Amino acid sequence: MKPWQQAKKWFMEKSPGASFEASLVDYLRDGYVWSGDDCFIMGKPVFWDGETMYSGDVKEKANTWFVFLAAGENCLKEFLRKAPFKLKYVAWQRRGKDEYHVHEWKRYQRRVKKG
Repeated sequence: MKPWQQAKKWFMEKSPGASFEASLVDYLRDGYVWSGDDCFIMGKPVFWDGETMYSGDVKEKANTWFVFLAAGENCLKEFLRKAPFKLKYVAWQRRGKDEYHVHEWKRYQRRVKKG
């Protein structure tokens, strides 16, 4: 199974009734999508105020990469290479949970390189 197929399968299991294709279009329009033989990543610049993530019309003040979906091998490392530019933070949610994991870019980089 290719990474994008893994991502779609996971998305459909965790978000019944939601459209993977609609999310993909959203990230193609307002974010970034990487799809390769080894990794699939959907992410976008957002603004995090320390408690809440804001997306939409925040490009001017975006300070965080929100990685919405990633599948495949070494996606955490690959994101460091594929992100079109650095922001202060990187954030994600694990396995469909509401809690955000937010790390400063430099800390994220150090943790990923160790693992």
